[in-house]
Order: sequence, then structure tokens, then C-alpha cells
Amino acid sequence: MNNFEKQREIYSKKYDEELMKTGIFFAFSNEQFEENKIPKEAKDNEFISCGMGMFIHKSNKKKLDDFFNTTEKELKKELKEKTTIEEMIQYELINHECYYTQEPLEILDLIQSYYQETPEEEIKQKIESIYSKNYEKNQEIWGT
Repeated sequence: MNNFEKQREIYSKKYDEELMKTGIFFAFSNEQFEENKIPKEAKDNEFISCGMGMFIHKSNKKKLDDFFNTTEKELKKELKEKTTIEEMIQYELINHECYYTQEPLEILDLIQSYYQETPEEEIKQKIESIYSKNYEKNQEIWGT
């Protein structure tokens, strides 16, 4: 496991822990909704659907907003301080199977979400450079 993978694992764990503190829960059926809803005694119409099976009680919306406006940004900043953009790009190129799909810029928005202060063109160039540099090695892995 390389440095970025270690730091990403730490980031993901902290992210999930902090997100769960907001009172969010996931449900993909009515049964799961009833089992997972927080608070249990709340009526179904007191919940907000956040998409992708994610729900939150209306009383916790401010906690969720604070998470995305503050906590998430702090966690991203911490990850950036402990890794490099190049490590992130290489990890995400593999994670998103870009060497298989041959669509390296698929990860542009993701990388930009961490490096908002970096011009888009500079990020594109880094992605394309890392992709090209590692293309042959990864083609052997993907067998394409």
C-alpha cells in the first residue's frame, strides 16, 4: 500500500465517521428505511431524501450542511497536506479504470474538487502526463 492509499484509507474512515454524526442513514427499501431511520419514532414525512439511498431527519439538515460546508473541506485539506496531486491522480486513474476505458479525463472533476485553486488546464496536463507515462504498464495489467 503506497502513501496515498494509506492516507485515503484514513480519510475515508474519518469522512464516514463524521458523516454518520449528522444523523444520516441509508435505505434501499421500505424495510431498511424503517430499520435504519433516526430517530425511530419520527414519522416518514419528517425525512429528507438526499439521493442515492441517503436520508436525514429534517431536524439534522443543518448538521449535514455544516458537514459539507466545513468538515468535508477540512478533511480534504488534510488529505492534500499528506499526499501529492500526482499520487492522487495515479490512484484515481486506476480506481476509475481509466487505463481500461482510455478516458483519463473522467477523473478531472474529482481532482478539481480537491485542488480548486489549481487551474483546470494545469490539472488536465498533469492527468494526461501521468496517464501517458503509465499507459503501457497499465495496458499490460488490463490486457487491452
